[in-house]
Amino acid sequence: MATHESGVRGLLAAALGTLRRSALLVSFTAVETVALVVWLAFVRDAPVVSADAAAGLSVLLVGLLLEHYLTNRAVNGADARFPLGRAALFSASEAALWALWLAVAESVGGVGGLVAAAVVLAALLVPQHTVEDNVLRGERLFASLLDARTVGFSVVESVGSTLWLAAVLRPRLAAGLLSDLGVGGVDPAVGGVAVLAAALLVEHVIGVSFSRRG
Repeated sequence: MATHESGVRGLLAAALGTLRRSALLVSFTAVETVALVVWLAFVRDAPVVSADAAAGLSVLLVGLLLEHYLTNRAVNGADARFPLGRAALFSASEAALWALWLAVAESVGGVGGLVAAAVVLAALLVPQHTVEDNVLRGERLFASLLDARTVGFSVVESVGSTLWLAAVLRPRLAAGLLSDLGVGGVDPAVGGVAVLAAALLVEHVIGVSFSRRG
């Protein structure tokens, strides 16, 4: 009887743990999605040195910091120590990646600019995700810089976010694509945000599983 009850309690604890991680995944995916959408709304067409650019950057930094806090809880549990200093550094470096991504897309222009931005972001997200994983697993900050296993979810994040940017910068193109897919009644802006959120959720699910391995 005791063994059976212990088994039931173990299954219940595992189920509750999975439910908690799932809730955290959805939560920090929503946080990052909102932070990126608000950031882009502020900085698009705004001078680099302006109140709008500063406001957008502030929103993005706070959103990314909260995302890293929730990611740490999803990987290491609610009682885990949160490395605030390193998380702030990650947030700043990731914000810089997003700014570079947007700059490449706008400076090159057209579809070519979007493709170039996606490639640049994917390439830079690999070391970003690798170093973040080092910290989440309690290893040295630069224990590794390039882990090939982070390539997959880095590409997912890059492609999804760039499709969202395409919907923002080239709404007619996005509207035509949505029409071809049989959902022409969907606003391109809404469709773009949905793609961004879906890509970030997939990236987070894979990333958390990757950091929890072993």
